[in-house]
Amino acid sequence: MSNLNILLISLMAIGIFFIWFGGINIFQSKRQLRKQADFEALKRKFDGRFFQMIEGQENSFLKRQINKLDQWSEIGKGEKLSLYTLTVRSLFLSIVFAVLTWLFTSSLMMLLCSFVIGFLFPLLMLRASYLRVTHRARRLGLLPYIDVYKNSYLAASQNVISAFHVSEQDCPKEMKPILEWLLRRLHDGSPQKEGLREFAVILHSEWAQVFVNYCISGLEGEAENIARSLSQLQIEMHGMRDEEEERELVTKAAFYANFGIIGLTLLCIFFLAILMPQVKRFFIQQDEGHILLAIAVWTWMITIIYNYFRLKGGDT
Repeated sequence: MSNLNILLISLMAIGIFFIWFGGINIFQSKRQLRKQADFEALKRKFDGRFFQMIEGQENSFLKRQINKLDQWSEIGKGEKLSLYTLTVRSLFLSIVFAVLTWLFTSSLMMLLCSFVIGFLFPLLMLRASYLRVTHRARRLGLLPYIDVYKNSYLAASQNVISAFHVSEQDCPKEMKPILEWLLRRLHDGSPQKEGLREFAVILHSEWAQVFVNYCISGLEGEAENIARSLSQLQIEMHGMRDEEEERELVTKAAFYANFGIIGLTLLCIFFLAILMPQVKRFFIQQDEGHILLAIAVWTWMITIIYNYFRLKGGDT
């Protein structure tokens, strides 16, 4: 037996021991088993200690990334980020992906790659939910919201910040998650101009940037009344709507073309396996064939995820 096999068996034995030890303690604790509130308290305690640890790290890389993840969670899922839940999901999926890959390929390198992909998968899904919400807001909610905001601005006696609060009642549903985030951001003690600029960054739209510039000019007193500028912005957005929809269709076609390419690749492998028995034996019976199939699957998944991000987060 090689040293590598001995190491893997030892790691498996250690993992089984920890699973057994943790399971026994969980099932012996009736309070943790039966009361959901205790699990919530555990999550809050874990998250609270972590956020307390990074609270004093001004402008640190870790703090910026955690704040970004929190923003994704608030907008994409409508809830505060739970690092406890995210960590548990990442560890669980990384172990599942690694075990399945090991059983299929018996390759240590593929096992490590699968572990990394599994660990990052919940982060990618969080990012995908965030992009889905912001894409809908950009494509379907921004234009009608500007009209709602303009009316709210006039109703709020031309007060830029108050107009955002007044507009919440009639806000289009596609813009609701982002507006709720913005209202919290405007009153968290940081400069309001920065919150407005982040609003435009989240929407990732030139029209949102123009809208925010008008709001900032009204906030700083550079313009007494921005209602006329907002009306002009609406006219320009209506004029560009057909062009944006055409560009959206082209982007969608490019995204779905990936599935067509993957389908053709699978069909080619299938027919080659039928016509050439040696190809079939290579992919089914040999470890090298298993590794190539695993690499192909991971490549397809990464390509689809990357193009999905480009589709939902691309320029308008």
